Amino acid sequence: MRKILLAIFFLTQGENISFIVANSHPLAERNGIIPFEELLNYPMIVGGNTCLYYLRLSKQYSHYTETPFLYTVSQISAIPGFVQQIPSVGAVLDFPRRYPQIS
Repeated sequence: MRKILLAIFFLTQGENISFIVANSHPLAERNGIIPFEELLNYPMIVGGNTCLYYLRLSKQYSHYTETPFLYTVSQISAIPGFVQQIPSVGAVLDFPRRYPQIS
């Protein structure tokens, strides 16, 4: 199973980035909004170097002295599957109905 975290930030007008984790991940036990800074402690799976939200996340990380290890994938639809297999945080475009909790 995976859980959508409430650590969303705006990408552009009408587009947001959501962060997802497996239900076995330590962040999955949290309720409410998780500060962005807490995501920096975990490896993150994101789209490739030319992906719009990869570029936005990279810019956001430049404001911090520590950044997470970023795994980049070219097939962003595969991110939820990777999150289930690798203890990490996945950065996905905010489509809540697309990423339901599943077994």
